[in-house]
Amino acid sequence: MKYKLTCRTLLIIPVLLAGAASGQTSYYPYDQLNKPTPADLMVYGGRAKSVMVQVLNLTPYTIRFTTPAPYNVNGVAVSHLGDVTNRNRETEKSFLFAPVGVPRVMAPVPVQTFPDLPGFDANYVNSSTRPYSMVFAWDDRNAFVKQSSVFWTIEGVRYYKCNGCPTLTADVPLGLFMSRIAPEGSLRTGFLPVLVDVVKEAATFAKIAINPLNPLSWVKAFMGIKELADDAAFAQRQQQSDEEGKMYMSAYAIPDIATTCYANISTSGCVPSAHYNDDAADAQWGYALGGYAAQEIMVTTHIIRGKRAEQSWVENIDGRRGSLGELGMVMITVMRSQDYVAAFAAHLANTPLARAGTPENLRLTPDVRANVQQLRHLLEKHGLSGADALRVILGRLDTAERQHVSSILHTLRSGGALTNAERQYLHRLIVDLRHALNEKEEA
Repeated sequence: MKYKLTCRTLLIIPVLLAGAASGQTSYYPYDQLNKPTPADLMVYGGRAKSVMVQVLNLTPYTIRFTTPAPYNVNGVAVSHLGDVTNRNRETEKSFLFAPVGVPRVMAPVPVQTFPDLPGFDANYVNSSTRPYSMVFAWDDRNAFVKQSSVFWTIEGVRYYKCNGCPTLTADVPLGLFMSRIAPEGSLRTGFLPVLVDVVKEAATFAKIAINPLNPLSWVKAFMGIKELADDAAFAQRQQQSDEEGKMYMSAYAIPDIATTCYANISTSGCVPSAHYNDDAADAQWGYALGGYAAQEIMVTTHIIRGKRAEQSWVENIDGRRGSLGELGMVMITVMRSQDYVAAFAAHLANTPLARAGTPENLRLTPDVRANVQQLRHLLEKHGLSGADALRVILGRLDTAERQHVSSILHTLRSGGALTNAERQYLHRLIVDLRHALNEKEEA
């Protein structure tokens, strides 16, 4: 089976978490019913029209499956969402379903791994965290599949409304969406290797025990390291015109019902921010659209394309002798926003950008060059304790400030130039990290 996932696909896939707040009616924004979003990824379902999905919960929160409730947009019922637990393949149906079921509970990462939470233990070894797997399939015999979704609830997400304000909690819906509505514009690749590095850093923060002698380690499989070498073939496949086998998938937290996303049915632009291509995406809401609790959650998605199955006795399937297709896999990671930004900073510190004398490093202004090199030095010297200190610093920022840091890091990673204000903000961040680690400023 061949799968194409684009950032837009990820936002459209119909797996949504129900009930963002306790007792809240299930809603989702109008635009998500009618057109792709910047977080959608494109997948090919092949002849079997199935896709494997793995979800890795890297938060301190339990994620629980929520039976889909009737969804409404401005009071109008959305009736085309299917029952994902319907396993009967003999019945013609035009919606996403899970023939072997979905995980009911995805356990949190132990609190011992979070430096800002009570119970933190710097020497803790995490042997319990793992991804949760499921398979989704669809059937076009009854009607062409247009929209489907699955929902979980992230329970008790911590947030605060201002610096110094008390910590509050709220449940946040998590959605996985599927659509057959094609995204606009050309399809691209390129974010996958960046996102894989970031997720690897986040897994390190979670103190996940990894046996380097075990080639079957789930961490390596989840990252899909071997997939990074075949971008050219993937890009070519994305330009094929076979619309019937394509699906667009996305995953993200659901905004709070009180936000402007639900103000009226003509609302436009109600989508999470995403640094995206069509092989990987990250998705997070700002406060105005998502609300206080939803903005604390970052959901990332990347695609593993799988290997083609061949059998000599199969003739001329899809014009290719012996081809049984490729099984695509959608990998979804749920993180706190502060952990994602810290993981991205740790990724950046390991790139040529932070190495003295490299072309990437030399193109930076002298002050930015000194700051990224010092970030690398501090994280190399202090290891995981340095990363933990950075996570605590980022956790003390409000979400707008944290997203500002994220924007600065993405600009650096993409080769862009920082404004004077951004350069000063980056310097203050490094100063705070240096002080937290009791380090003197280097000459």
